[in-house]
Amino acid sequence: MDSDNLDVPDQNLHLLPPPLDSSFQQSGHTSDSSNNDGDDGIVKSKQDRNKELIIEQLAKTPIVEVACRKIGIARATFYRWRIDDPEFKEKTEEALANGKMLINDLAESQLINSIQEGSEAASRYWLNHHHADYKTKIELSGNVNSSVEPLTPEQKQVIEEAIRLSSSGSTNYYSLPREQDETNTETSHGKNP
Repeated sequence: MDSDNLDVPDQNLHLLPPPLDSSFQQSGHTSDSSNNDGDDGIVKSKQDRNKELIIEQLAKTPIVEVACRKIGIARATFYRWRIDDPEFKEKTEEALANGKMLINDLAESQLINSIQEGSEAASRYWLNHHHADYKTKIELSGNVNSSVEPLTPEQKQVIEEAIRLSSSGSTNYYSLPREQDETNTETSHGKNP
């Protein structure tokens, strides 16, 4: 069955029943047969063939919507197959990656052809992305000032408590050195006893 001869829009092709081959029809079977096992086999066979076709199509055109339209399946079907069939998912990911590499190669080939034909824009693009002297550069200048302020008594207490908790039961080698005793601290802040 050729989809070009149908009056059905492409997005509805997945709703059509699979075509029956002549040997199946000649044996007296019809699609109205009460034997569902035979129908399931046909559906499975068509599904397997569509999976192969979509994988081939993704390797050529790595756009799911376009590949699904060309095969005649809905995107939802494609994503359901990926969920239900881990092997299919892996093959589609590989096909998408290969398709993207193909498109990258084609784009790079066209860019090189444009350079060979004398395109200044193509030459500039190539140099900006492939030559260190022509890449966009950002220059930063300025001074970095850093100052170290002494810890407040509250900050020291929090750190000492964290060290104490982390070394619970072992000798504490990490206690903070005491810079001043309390009387010197009070004197240095203008409080004389």
